[in-house]
Amino acid sequence: MAYRWPENLLVAKDGEKVIGFAGYGESEEAGYGEILALYVLKEYHDQKVGYALMNAAIKKLEGYDKIQIALI
Repeated sequence: MAYRWPENLLVAKDGEKVIGFAGYGESEEAGYGEILALYVLKEYHDQKVGYALMNAAIKKLEGYDKIQIALI
């Protein structure tokens, strides 16, 4: 995904180590923003990394009428 939408990828790092990411962008539904992916390494769970990534993605999607989350 980083290669397909590099401008729509947020990365969390601990020093130089990538510990998580969130992908976001415009949905196929008009007026919707979408959070496409959210991943955090297991050893960083319970440290609010996912929370920070989600909030940052939501902030990037300001201006859309609605935000949806794609879950797999």
